Parts: sequence; C-alpha cells; structure tokens
Amino acid sequence: AEPLVVALLGFFIPFYIIYWFFRIHREMQFVAPSPRLMTACGAGWLSAIMPFGTAILCLTLSDEIRALLANKNEDGGIRTGWTLFWALLLPPVGAAIIQAKMNRFITANTADTADRG
Repeated sequence: AEPLVVALLGFFIPFYIIYWFFRIHREMQFVAPSPRLMTACGAGWLSAIMPFGTAILCLTLSDEIRALLANKNEDGGIRTGWTLFWALLLPPVGAAIIQAKMNRFITANTADTADRG
C-alpha cells in the first residue's frame, strides 16, 4: 500500500490503524519471520487496547525493517527515533513511515531474488 493512503485512511477511518497493524504484521510474518515481532492478532489487539501500543508496535517494526534493510545493504530510511516520535504524535504518520520502509524492503527483496534467478 502507498504510505500516503495508509496515513489518510488512518486519519479518517477510526479502526483502520488496528486493521493496518494486523495486516503489516501478517505481511512481515510471510516476508521475513522474526521472533521479535508479535503475531498479527496480537498486534491488532495491542493497538486497540493499549494507549501507547501503536508507538511500541511502530518501534519494533521500524527496528526490524531497518535491520532487514541493512542486511540487504539498503538505506534504512527514517531513523527509529523519528518513527517513534511520529507514532506518538500522530499514529497514522508513524504507520505511513513503517509502510514506506516495508515497501522499500519488499522492493529490495524482490530485486535480490531477481538477481539470483
């Protein structure tokens, strides 16, 4: 998904952020499973119930995606501290930053797979 679309949907549709956290964690489990990340259902519930849950989820997702991008020798994008700042201030902007990083990782992963094949 486009990061701008994620941010706009997060601003205007109240429960979209919960759905987005569910979807992005499920996508991460498929693309690059990690023991550091929550399950998709757990991420959805945490973002719905806990006041700072979205910031915690953005923090762990940002760290994980930055590490994966570093392994691919790609630029990690916006630093985790800034991602956390935006996730606390405006959660849809934090979600858009994570979505942009995830898109960059998928592009790098696809290019790496195409180079091997």
